[in-house]
Amino acid sequence: MAVLTRSTSLGSFSRLNNSHCVLMLGWAGADDKSVKKYADLYERRGLDTIRFTSEMKAFSPKGLQAMREMDDIFPLLDQVKNRRYLMHIFSMNGVYSLVTLLHHKKYSDLFTKTDGVIWDSCPVDFGSKLIPYLIGYNQVINNVNKKRLESGSVLDRLEFLAGKTVFLSSAVMEAMRHWMHVSSGGKLAEVSPYFYIRDHSQLPPRHTFFYSTPDELCPAPSIRSFHEYLSGTRKMEVHATCFPDSPHVKHLPFHPEEYNEGIHRILTFVDTIYHPQSKL
Repeated sequence: MAVLTRSTSLGSFSRLNNSHCVLMLGWAGADDKSVKKYADLYERRGLDTIRFTSEMKAFSPKGLQAMREMDDIFPLLDQVKNRRYLMHIFSMNGVYSLVTLLHHKKYSDLFTKTDGVIWDSCPVDFGSKLIPYLIGYNQVINNVNKKRLESGSVLDRLEFLAGKTVFLSSAVMEAMRHWMHVSSGGKLAEVSPYFYIRDHSQLPPRHTFFYSTPDELCPAPSIRSFHEYLSGTRKMEVHATCFPDSPHVKHLPFHPEEYNEGIHRILTFVDTIYHPQSKL
């Protein structure tokens, strides 16, 4: 489900709404109501939002260009094609959605039109260690299908197990493709979403990260390595907050003040660029 919401609020960043829109890509299994809670943070500040959560699916042998089905969001992006973006990306499902968009010929320049990215519980490198990679995906699949497992029939459970087997088998094949590609002299950025984003030549200049140490689905060390590479090697503006207690993609309800401060900070940065004389 893809939704474009026009803000009706005269918020503190309403002046940015003529030039910018917030693109939000949701986590696996997220319903629109859940993602809207985050969109409201921007809409109350006067900004339009596009929110979209792609369906989790088995890995495609076509690689990065076919990781998710993104057709539903294209008409909405066309409606704001003359505006720049702020991105809010949730978990690896959001990362896979973003990578698919960047491989579409019409949106390959998406990063050049983006002034900042907020990363919630991502990105992580699943491909380098197969066992943790599979454990993580198994947890995600069980999470996404939790209600179905609790109330479903025996047939529903059997269908779920069959589908999970297909997905995890495709994940193993994906990891093997990564290994074979690198072993034959190829670059990780050509097959891995994590390294594709990290090394992207058009990556925006400003990044905010929210993640946590107890997150088992997207481990903190991998996210930390990512943002430290951006701030160190690539000399980008990075603000990262690692919480000690919040679960995966649950940082906002556990730490609303810090989360809102992070959003305000990145919006202030962009607003200062486009309205240098304004006073917030």
